[in-house]
Amino acid sequence: MWVRNMQKKEPLREQCKQTRRKMTGEEVKLKSRIIVERLLESKLFQNAGHVLFYYPLGKEVDILPAAEYCLQKGKKIAFPKVYGDEMTFFAVTEMSQFEPGAFGIMEPLSKVAVDWKDALVLVPGLGFDRAGGRIGYGKGYYDRYCGNRDGLHLMGVAYDWQILEHIPCDTRDVALEHLITDTEIISCHM
Repeated sequence: MWVRNMQKKEPLREQCKQTRRKMTGEEVKLKSRIIVERLLESKLFQNAGHVLFYYPLGKEVDILPAAEYCLQKGKKIAFPKVYGDEMTFFAVTEMSQFEPGAFGIMEPLSKVAVDWKDALVLVPGLGFDRAGGRIGYGKGYYDRYCGNRDGLHLMGVAYDWQILEHIPCDTRDVALEHLITDTEIISCHM
């Protein structure tokens, strides 16, 4: 079943990659700024004491200003590192504490691994649907990490055009609770 869904996701994955490649740097900057403003105003973010971020790659939504805000406000934050097939989050206390890691993504220099309960997880992706479905890059890092932990609050971060009608999912795919875009915040219908 998982292989079938992977095959169904591949055309959607490629479509989303192509659309994102066409975005201008100015579009990325503007839409990212709007998304960060919405995020900072959201109750879920305001009430979160711990936030698990991602470091944007290419034209992904740039949420780093929200991480800087957290540090200024005393919120605990962490970013992922990849080890083979697994992903672990590490605490970050300064935004200068990164180096290139797996897949060319910036990873924290920190050696302080975290396993926070009740954390807000900001999840990147290529495409999302209103039911909480997500298309990532096909490696399953977030599904494995979030699927093995209770109490996490999962919020997909996306441009408005990344919200698709339907994403084929199976039991290995972890559903998101919320999506945040440059036009709306969506409570997913799970």
